[in-house]
Amino acid sequence: MESEFDEMTEDFPAEKGERGGEMPDMSRIFSSSIERMKGHDLYNRLEDVVEQHGFANPESWAKTGDRIFQAWSALEMGEQSNTMNQEMAKAMEEINNNPHMSEAQKQQMRDMMGGAMSAMETASNAPEADKRALRPHLDALRAATDSDR
Repeated sequence: MESEFDEMTEDFPAEKGERGGEMPDMSRIFSSSIERMKGHDLYNRLEDVVEQHGFANPESWAKTGDRIFQAWSALEMGEQSNTMNQEMAKAMEEINNNPHMSEAQKQQMRDMMGGAMSAMETASNAPEADKRALRPHLDALRAATDSDR
């Protein structure tokens, strides 16, 4: 259904963060998409598919997707999180000390960096049980989401 979803998203209003300076809420990436698609014909088709795969409804499927995405992000970041945090802090300092940027530009950059830092923090809070459950499936997830296939 991926190609149908790609076409359908053109019908949706942009979610906060999809255009402009803020990051979308990565902890609810699936759930927020389901909320936006209610009332669209494809929602009913998705409902049929997720129910055939043992979910009560698209919302329960999306909550599971949110948990998987959070755990996957945490595993992918893994030990890189300390390095990434240091790099983000350095970038934030460079933004704050840049004499060639206006205060408004600096604030916009701080907002974007804050969103990225928040997404990293959300991922790092993934429950250990979720990460353990997901770890054996990382290669399959990577293969399923590889855009070069």
